[in-house]
Amino acid sequence: MKKIKVASSSFTNLEKSYRNLERSIGAPVTEPRDLSGIIKDFEMVYELSGNVLKKFLESEGLQTSGPKDVFTRAFQSGYISDESIWLAMINDRNHAAHVYDAGEAQKIVDRIRNDYVGLVKKTFDFVP
Repeated sequence: MKKIKVASSSFTNLEKSYRNLERSIGAPVTEPRDLSGIIKDFEMVYELSGNVLKKFLESEGLQTSGPKDVFTRAFQSGYISDESIWLAMINDRNHAAHVYDAGEAQKIVDRIRNDYVGLVKKTFDFVP
């Protein structure tokens, strides 16, 4: 898998948002608003990941239409691994906007911690 590192404000914002998400998931969850904060940080990382991938693919001459297409083309081009997890991210992002139950929110947070954070870090060349 190829690592993506581009000099752009979108990439810089993604890196900052990723760091915020890392801090959020590293803190103990003591109240429901902690879950909300983690989910909000995840939503930002998800959106910016898609934007950076889209811009990167366009710079390679590939046109995309929507998040699923972005992740699929990035997978086909070797820029992301585990396409199914990236596509699951879309579902959790869309579902998160309508979660009002702490149990459902916790399930999303568990997937963020266990699946999504490591995958984003593996995809983008963040400076340690």
